Formats: sequence, C-alpha cells, structure tokens
Amino acid sequence: MRCPGPLIFSAGLLPIGLHLAHKAQSPLDGPVLTVVALLGVVLILQRNQYTAVMENLQRRVESETLLEEQQAIFQSTSQGIALVRGSHIVKCNQRLGEMLGHRLRDIYALGFAEHFIDRAEFDRAVAESQDAFSRHRNYHGMARLRRADGGEFRAELFLATECAARTPGAAFG
Repeated sequence: MRCPGPLIFSAGLLPIGLHLAHKAQSPLDGPVLTVVALLGVVLILQRNQYTAVMENLQRRVESETLLEEQQAIFQSTSQGIALVRGSHIVKCNQRLGEMLGHRLRDIYALGFAEHFIDRAEFDRAVAESQDAFSRHRNYHGMARLRRADGGEFRAELFLATECAARTPGAAFG
C-alpha cells in the first residue's frame, strides 16, 4: 500500500528548483532555491522511511499471525511435544505436562534426563539419535519416561534431521 503523495510532490519540487536556479535574478533566489531543494530531500527521505516502516510492520503482523497459528496447533495436538535445548526442556505443550503429571514450570526446571525412567534409558535415546543424525537420518524411537507419581509410560520419540541441524536443540513428541 503505497502513498505517492510526498514522492510526487518532492519530485515536482526538483524541476521548480532547477528552473529557479536557471532564472536566478535576485539575491533571494539562492536562499529560496536552497530551501526548496532541502524540502525536496527531506520529503524524499521521509517517504523512504515511511515505506520501510510500513513494510516492516506488515512483515511483523504476518509473523505474529503465523506464530499464533503454530501455537494453536502446538497446544491442540493430542501428542506431547517439547523443544529441548542442551539438557532442559525449554518449551512444551500442555499435553506433555499431562502425560508427565507435572506443571509446565516444573518440567522446565527439571533436566531432560530426569523425565526418563533412568539414566541408561536417556543415554540410549541420545546415542541412537546422534547415530541417526550422523547418517543424515531422522530419529524415531521408543523410550520409557517417568511420571511425577513415579509411574512409567512408553513414549515415541521423533526428531527430524532438519531440526537438529538448524538449532542447538531438539524437539520430541
């Protein structure tokens, strides 16, 4: 959505300024020409800034809309989903909290390995996923996880190699 007003106006000032410079007859013509030229430059700069701000605003609105759509999908799925960075879950959906029997803030506070039934199960899942990534394959496996009440359940873990390559974290579901 472009507004041609200031640009056309400032472009129209240029020929006027050139005409005044060519026909300069009095000592006032120089200052008048300077003011007209500066006004033209200011209007061109203002228009360029306005265009850049409006394009950035449009991109931001589009990004926020996309994020809202992704968040709706993330929260409404029947699967537990987590984003893992380093040794901690940094984001997960409510369904994973229900599966683990923890509040989300408790899930974030615990180390990722603490959600597995034992350290050996965690180490096995990590080794298998790293092996898959080294062969440029997606990781898909099963692991036993522990609920807050001490019970356990089998979880299907999946991670795409694109996710592993793009971020220093992993997503599992």
